[in-house]
Amino acid sequence: MREVTNISQLTDLFDNALVLLRWALEERARGREVASYDEKADKIRVLLMPVLETAARRARQQRRTAPSVSADGGVPDAGAHALRAGR
Repeated sequence: MREVTNISQLTDLFDNALVLLRWALEERARGREVASYDEKADKIRVLLMPVLETAARRARQQRRTAPSVSADGGVPDAGAHALRAGR
């Protein structure tokens, strides 16, 4: 890999690999696929790695169990509830 990338230091290669892995983990945690696209053949090849699937699964579980939050950071419908209660 060092020849292909022209990276001479293993630490630089490792750092770049970690940046790519972190990005891929974040994408899967957001529910997105990580893939390559072959424009000539109009084909998409999805990257499948156990570590990425684990991140996606954990993010789905957290979304199911976490209380939802409104855009302003409060509990959804808190304002509407206060209006109904006459507050």
